[in-house]
Amino acid sequence: MRKVILLLFILFGISMVFALDKIYFLELNYSGGKFSLIDIKVADGFFRGKNFNENLDYKIKIIKYDNSILWENGLELGTTIYPPTLETNKKQELGELKNLNISEALPYFNEAKYIKIYYKDREVFSIDITKYSNYCGNSICNKGEENTCSIDCKENTLNLVLKEIFINKVLSLLVIFAAVIILYALYRTLSTKK
Repeated sequence: MRKVILLLFILFGISMVFALDKIYFLELNYSGGKFSLIDIKVADGFFRGKNFNENLDYKIKIIKYDNSILWENGLELGTTIYPPTLETNKKQELGELKNLNISEALPYFNEAKYIKIYYKDREVFSIDITKYSNYCGNSICNKGEENTCSIDCKENTLNLVLKEIFINKVLSLLVIFAAVIILYALYRTLSTKK
């Protein structure tokens, strides 16, 4: 029986590893009513499910290149401190935190351009995440896009054209040089036979 339980536990653990999503892991600082970016990275992990709470003042959104919304959710800051009370129905507000760090895991999108935070539908913070996108049209020539995305890889396309022209010129010169040598050798052979 122990072996069966251990095997099930191992299989569950393996399935959890393969069930990881690609996410943006975002670390922010909230101080004096303003946000600042501490760190952002793309990793494998889990993100908080969409739990959109209309009562929250802050919303976090992932914005596409055409400014449409790819994903949004309420952003709970938890800035209010409540003292412990015996009566659960009554909470006395003790004060508001002035400085706190926030960690958020958000779903990854290839075509994302910004992560934006809104306070009561007014944009208060924006992070350009273009460099994390793998999207033709993001002005970054991503690996593997050299031949498939000329919009992003203009410079690479120009370099490829120039290399091709250079190679063609060199090959043409080599062919001409080889032809001249062959003609000269034929001329010398024919002139010595006379």
